[in-house]
Amino acid sequence: GKAMDASNQGTANGTQIIQWAYGGGNNQRWTVTDRGNNQYSIIGVQSGRCVEVSNWGTANGTKVQLWDWLNGTNQKFTFAATSGGYYRIMPTHATGSCLDVSGVSTADGALVHLWQWLNGNNQQWAFQAP
Repeated sequence: GKAMDASNQGTANGTQIIQWAYGGGNNQRWTVTDRGNNQYSIIGVQSGRCVEVSNWGTANGTKVQLWDWLNGTNQKFTFAATSGGYYRIMPTHATGSCLDVSGVSTADGALVHLWQWLNGNNQQWAFQAP
């Protein structure tokens, strides 16, 4: 039930993506843009930078961060409906993986990273208007 958040309201390349209780800040607001072929970018309202998987990593635990939009496959995502209005968010370069909250944590500040799809609640996201 927490929001995807740019850590410490960061705007720089490399800022870690975390989860945090929704407070309405622009570091928790995102613009989803259709890039064609059922692929989307997720751009931070505060930073103007996109969510990406660091260095095109494919290993479990790879950092998810902000970065300048470069049209990389590690910056484009597909969405697959799971249940109850939730979605799996998969980077196009690693489709067997998804955005995941580390350790199935419910705590503020838990890291969002890449992990293989296991159908966990920590791997399912809802899109909500602010």
